[in-house]
Amino acid sequence: AWYLVPLALSYILKEELNRAHDTLTSAIDRDPESNLPRIWLAYILIQLGRQEDAENQAEIILDVAPDFSVASWSEGINFEDGSWNRRFEQGLRQAKLPE
Repeated sequence: AWYLVPLALSYILKEELNRAHDTLTSAIDRDPESNLPRIWLAYILIQLGRQEDAENQAEIILDVAPDFSVASWSEGINFEDGSWNRRFEQGLRQAKLPE
């Protein structure tokens, strides 16, 4: 199910948030131990106005990876258009993930 996260990312970049949400949910169902789809899902949930659900995902992320931080995660992504990086970082902060 590795391909589901890149697929969801393509939906995010096209701003097809509901499709991204469904794809990430499928990725989590197939591999509940993976944090990567949860990180993106937390961002999507913020964009969909689902703060509490995003914070729930953030709690799970931190349970699996207590040292997770928005700053360290951001070092691993680099979109040509830097505004996307800032959008994702802001969304993760809104989900209550630590700086």
